[in-house]
Amino acid sequence: MKGGGVRWSEAELLAYRVRCGGAPAAPKTTVRQDTRSEAEFHRRLVALGVPEWERNHRIDRSRRYEADFAWPDRKIAVEIDGQAHCIRTNMARDRRKDQWVRSIGWVLLRYCPEQVADGTAAAEVAELLFGAK
Repeated sequence: MKGGGVRWSEAELLAYRVRCGGAPAAPKTTVRQDTRSEAEFHRRLVALGVPEWERNHRIDRSRRYEADFAWPDRKIAVEIDGQAHCIRTNMARDRRKDQWVRSIGWVLLRYCPEQVADGTAAAEVAELLFGAK
C-alpha cells in the first residue's frame, strides 16, 4: 500500500488543542493490519519470487472497491476471504464486486485461508503471472 497514515493539518491541530487542551495522541490512520492468511500469502509470494504487487489496491475509485493484493499492470487482483465473507450480506456484496471488477477487464481470484495455508493460492497466482506475459 502506498502512502501512510492521514496527517493532521496545522489548522486541525490548532483546533484540537483549543478544544481539548492538548495534542492528539496519534493521527488517524488508513493502514490496517494484515490477517494471518494475508501475511502467509505474502510470505509465500516472496518465496516463489512473484513480482512486486500492491496491497489494498483501489481498483475502482467510484465504487471504492479494493483488492487485498493486485498487479495493476496485469489487471490481476486477489482477495483472501475470511469468515466475514460467509455472512449472507457480505456474500451478496462480494458477488456485485466480482461482477463489476471482471466487467472492467480484471481477473479477480478469491481464496479461503485453507488454500493460502496449503500453498495453492500462491502457486496459482505465480503460475498466472509467470505464464501470462
